[in-house]
Amino acid sequence: AWNAVHSGLLMILLDSLCGISIIQKLAAPSAIATLDLRVDYLRAVPADQDLYVTANCYKIGRNVGFSRGAIYTTDPKD
Repeated sequence: AWNAVHSGLLMILLDSLCGISIIQKLAAPSAIATLDLRVDYLRAVPADQDLYVTANCYKIGRNVGFSRGAIYTTDPKD
């Protein structure tokens, strides 16, 4: 049997961390909402491997922030 991390869990993790990266760039913490989440899902993540998650807020507009993130197991380019 193949044991993989559920993709829904990965999306929640990525969405949350991207949101945190935006909140950290704000002058004062504020409630935010995800307007658009686009994910390139490349392969299943084996449940027995460690996960690494990165996120970077690369632009803050007047009402919208933009963030880019990744989840990987061993190599960030994988």
